Amino acid sequence: MTLLGTWLPIAGEVPWTLLVGLGALSVLLSLEDTSLAQTWLSQPLPAGILAGLVCGDPQTGLAIGLPFQLVTIGNLPVGQVTSGEQVGAVVAAVGGTVASGNRLLWPFPPEPGAAGLLGWVLLGTVLLSLAGHWAVRGERRVHFLWMLAGGRSLREGNLGRFERIHGLCLGITALRGLLLALCWLGVMILLW
Repeated sequence: MTLLGTWLPIAGEVPWTLLVGLGALSVLLSLEDTSLAQTWLSQPLPAGILAGLVCGDPQTGLAIGLPFQLVTIGNLPVGQVTSGEQVGAVVAAVGGTVASGNRLLWPFPPEPGAAGLLGWVLLGTVLLSLAGHWAVRGERRVHFLWMLAGGRSLREGNLGRFERIHGLCLGITALRGLLLALCWLGVMILLW
């Protein structure tokens, strides 16, 4: 076992390509959620399918993303409104399910125990999403304080400082997306 495998137990169990792929996807989708194009690819259904594609099992992504999308259909990321951190939870749920050797098919699970497995995965996804809510709220408070300073910078004509503050906000969002997804992935794998 490597030194990193000692510090991060899932590092020895999950292929690096999967960790890097899911990490990059969670960064992009976290930024897309409210900071970039807002194409809604960060919603649970497309996020689940994209995570499934990264893992090589889009069916499992669909099986997790679709019911979670239906649960959170009224939670649109508009302005300061949020009731959970969906990206990290969905990416981790799909990645954890596939990395642990399980497979879910939508709409009918292929084996008798898979229906219960889907229920537990969805419950875990909801709980992880709600736990991530506090990280999003803290991040947005920091963004608000920084953007107050950015407003002062605009009034003073200091566009360079405003751009640096905006870059910090994007960096914090990307870091939050990466850390939550990888932490939640570790939790999901360790629970299996």
